[in-house]
Amino acid sequence: MDESLAPKKLKLAGITNGSARKATFKKRKKGIMNKKMVKQESFLRQRIAKANMQLKKQREREGVDTSDVSFRSVKVSLQHLNMMDLNDLGSVVEPLVFDMNMEKMQTQ
Repeated sequence: MDESLAPKKLKLAGITNGSARKATFKKRKKGIMNKKMVKQESFLRQRIAKANMQLKKQREREGVDTSDVSFRSVKVSLQHLNMMDLNDLGSVVEPLVFDMNMEKMQTQ
C-alpha cells in the first residue's frame, strides 16, 4: 500500500487567538450537541413505540376479558327466555354483529 495516502499525524497545539479558540469551541460544542440530540430523539422514538405496543396489547387483553365476562352473563340470562323473546333478541343482535364484522374487515 502506498504510504503517501496514509493519514498524517496531526500535531495538537493550543489555539492562542482568543476569537478563533471561541469559534472552534462553539463549532465542536454544536457538533456534540447535535449528536446527543439525535441519540436522544432516537431513544425517545423507540420508547414511544414500545409504550404504544404495550398499550395495544393491554387493550386487546382487556377486550378479551370484557367480552368473556359479558358472554357468560348473557349466556346465563338467555336460559330463562322463551322462543319468542329469543327471536326478538336475534333480530336486534344480528344487524349489530353484521356491522361489527364489516368494521373488522375494513380495518384489516
